Amino acid sequence: MTIGFLGCGNMGGALCRAVRRADAAATLLLTDTDTAKRDALATAVGGRAATAEAMLAEADYVFLGLKPQVLA
Repeated sequence: MTIGFLGCGNMGGALCRAVRRADAAATLLLTDTDTAKRDALATAVGGRAATAEAMLAEADYVFLGLKPQVLA
């Protein structure tokens, strides 16, 4: 199963870590405008950094971890 995370801040990071604990075999795709934050979380959880387009094309499920004003 491939799970995508749009946003790697506090909420997105917490969701991502929880998914990793629940499913060690899942492929995690992470995207964020802050590439340093995205890359650090990807390393921490064993996920892969991706562009938003690539993540949306590949993921079976997507978690949104964005503030409403950023979503647009």
